[in-house]
Amino acid sequence: MQVSPPIEEIKKWLAKENPLNLFENNFSITDIDPKEWSGHFDYLIETPKKKFVLRFKGPEWGETDGVIDEYKTLKKIEQNDVGPKVYFLTENFFGEPMIFEEYLEGKLLGDLPPDEQKRYFPEVAKFIYKINSIPFEKDEFPFQEPMTSYTKNKNAWKTRIEFILDCKETKTCGQELLAFLPGVESILNKFEDRLQRVLKQVGNSFVFESAHLGHCLKTSAGFRFFNWEQVSYGDPSYTLAVFLTSLHERPDFEDIKKTMIETYLEQKPIPEFFELVEQRIIERHISNVIWSAYMSVKKESKIVSDWYEKIKRLEDIIQKHN
Repeated sequence: MQVSPPIEEIKKWLAKENPLNLFENNFSITDIDPKEWSGHFDYLIETPKKKFVLRFKGPEWGETDGVIDEYKTLKKIEQNDVGPKVYFLTENFFGEPMIFEEYLEGKLLGDLPPDEQKRYFPEVAKFIYKINSIPFEKDEFPFQEPMTSYTKNKNAWKTRIEFILDCKETKTCGQELLAFLPGVESILNKFEDRLQRVLKQVGNSFVFESAHLGHCLKTSAGFRFFNWEQVSYGDPSYTLAVFLTSLHERPDFEDIKKTMIETYLEQKPIPEFFELVEQRIIERHISNVIWSAYMSVKKESKIVSDWYEKIKRLEDIIQKHN
């Protein structure tokens, strides 16, 4: 949905539909993700019997199927204790899918002081290995596109640049990005051999695509990630590289990266893993620049305020790796 229904309308829907027979008595609703522009709308629901999160698509995401995919994935991995449990799915919540998820009690890792975060990073590396080790069959999960090559990323870059080009207010910026496309694609082409070589030796890993610092919760039962709308399989470095990329502005980043990679390798030796993580971080940096430009256009038909800083970042990446 572009705009969430008012809380009073949500309360009326819950009282009328009474899912899980939880809404016969008093209950409360609190908006716990009040940003106007977000991937999802999330509301804390408290009933006499249960407390959970009511979750549905926000304006940032284009497809509502992601909510259904998240439900299916979390149901499949419930026994692995890596994300919230799910309790309910409807495909007709004001005409769209909606789910009830477990309300996880804990602290966001990103809200802890930097030194305290750092103490936990080795355990996070083990936690990410646990996710990557989830057994799967390709037809059992709502996988959309495999991470078995860099093709997915190159296709996403093209699609997002085309979107920027199609908006008259940002056409010039889209042309600037388009000029960089051959250079950044050539970087991934050089990375491809290593990825294929490693996959041939160790096979495909389960991939959680949203392993950002801001999605990691420390609970009394251990770490949990939330936002399971997209999962895939393939590159064993992807999930760890996403997490590390979210830390890249820290002054101690190189030390953290070394420690987390070494801890991960203690769980499972993987050939050329340091190099694989490094090249995936480079891909993430490029993708994040293009993504931020794309989302700025999608949201407000304008380019990001730090546009030329981001362009300089692309120039530096191309110069360094070509």
